[in-house]
Order: sequence, then structure tokens, then C-alpha cells
Amino acid sequence: QIVQEPEDQFYGDRTYRALDPEGVGWDFHQHVRDVTPEEMMAAMSESPAGE
Repeated sequence: QIVQEPEDQFYGDRTYRALDPEGVGWDFHQHVRDVTPEEMMAAMSESPAGE
């Protein structure tokens, strides 16, 4: 069961979360793009605290 839909992250990965039949949570990550240090710093400064 997918509990968090796939979402592109500021650091260049696409992530989602699923539960297996026993209820164990699994996080999946796939690298989808390279991010420069400058892009990462800019994205972190735009993101609300705690996200």
C-alpha cells in the first residue's frame, strides 16, 4: 500500500513510502537529477522549516 505518493525532492531524488502486507514501512528513493550545491542551498532557503 502506498502511503506517500512519489514526489521529487530538492536534492534530486524522487521518493515515496509504502507499507508491506505486515505493516512495515518502506522508503524508496531514485536519483532523477543532479543538483549543484548552489541549487540545493537555494531550495533549502525557500523551504519552510521542518519540511
